[in-house]
Amino acid sequence: MDKTWYLENLKRKMGPYYDIQEDVAHNGYLCDIYARFFIRNERYIATKKAVIYGVEKNQHIFVKYVPKIGVEELNHLTEHLDYVVNNWVKPSEDHMSTFVRGILVTDGIIETAAAEQAKKYKCEKSYFFGIQGWTYGGINLVDLNDSSNCVHNRRGKEDLHFFVIEDK
Repeated sequence: MDKTWYLENLKRKMGPYYDIQEDVAHNGYLCDIYARFFIRNERYIATKKAVIYGVEKNQHIFVKYVPKIGVEELNHLTEHLDYVVNNWVKPSEDHMSTFVRGILVTDGIIETAAAEQAKKYKCEKSYFFGIQGWTYGGINLVDLNDSSNCVHNRRGKEDLHFFVIEDK
């Protein structure tokens, strides 16, 4: 499968739900696609100024193509995801959840050491005993040549079907 075809189809799938930017650098980390999702729901009495409570959900997705996925590429990704979790997430009484996802795409090989490290990656953070929400981090390593060879951590499995696109 072609990298350009995959990235275009991924953007098409995410388009209705996410704000998408291409070729963006965040804190020195260059990614091919950055997608952001934000939703706020609230309950109010009589007028919208009398808010009883609000709930905010966020999702940040970083997609990057690399010729092969090794430990070094994975370390760059996990450092960036940890930076995002520690610096972008602003817990408040309205914050419910933030999901930070990193997707590395390759048409080369996924090294065994990188695959094992990706499976062990864990990024879960709770704010004020969960009252101010929580944050989860997910990793997906996508092999364009073999969709059955995709690797993920526990949280990356939740949306795996979204990021594995079959060539038609």
